[in-house]
Amino acid sequence: MTALSAQIPLGASVLDIGCGSGEIASDLADEGRSLRGVDTLARDVCAVEMVTYDGQTLPFDDNTFEWATIIDVLHHASDPERVLAEARRVTTAGIVLKDHFAERRRHHLTLAVMDWVGNRQFGVGRDGRYLSRDEWSEMFDSAGLNVADQNEQIDLYPAPIKPLFESGLHFLARLEHATD
Repeated sequence: MTALSAQIPLGASVLDIGCGSGEIASDLADEGRSLRGVDTLARDVCAVEMVTYDGQTLPFDDNTFEWATIIDVLHHASDPERVLAEARRVTTAGIVLKDHFAERRRHHLTLAVMDWVGNRQFGVGRDGRYLSRDEWSEMFDSAGLNVADQNEQIDLYPAPIKPLFESGLHFLARLEHATD
C-alpha cells in the first residue's frame, strides 16, 4: 500500500499492531524499516517477528518504537481507545492508522459484509464497531494525538467495485503525538 509507505520514514522502527500474517509489515521492512508485529491471534505463519498479546496492554516499554501501524484493526478491538492509547505509549513519533468511516446505516452494512468476507477464514467475524468522523476525532483527541495527514482516496479496489467499496468508507491517517 503506497499510501501507507509514504507516511513512515525509511529507517524507522515500527510496531504493526494487529499484524495478522505480517504481509503489510513485511512490505514496509523490505523498503528499509525495522518491523515487529503484535496480534491477539497467532497465525500459523507470519512474515515478520511477532508476539501475541491480550488486546489491552502492549508487551513493550514506553517509547520502544518510533511509529506504530494499525491497519483495519481498531473496529474489531473490544476497547479501541485503549489500543490507541497503548500505541501512543510505545511510540515516540506517532501512529499510522487505516480504518473506516461509517456515517450512515448503509455504510455499517457494507463494512460488515466486507469484514465478513475478508476475515471469516481467520475466525474474525462481523463484530466491527464502525465510527463516524466525529467519533474518530474524539478518540484521537482523547489519546493525545493530532491528525497530521489524512487521506480518504486510497486506491484499494479495481474499477468495477470501487464505487461500492471505497466511496467515503476508508481513511488513512498519520497521527502524531500532541504537544502539551
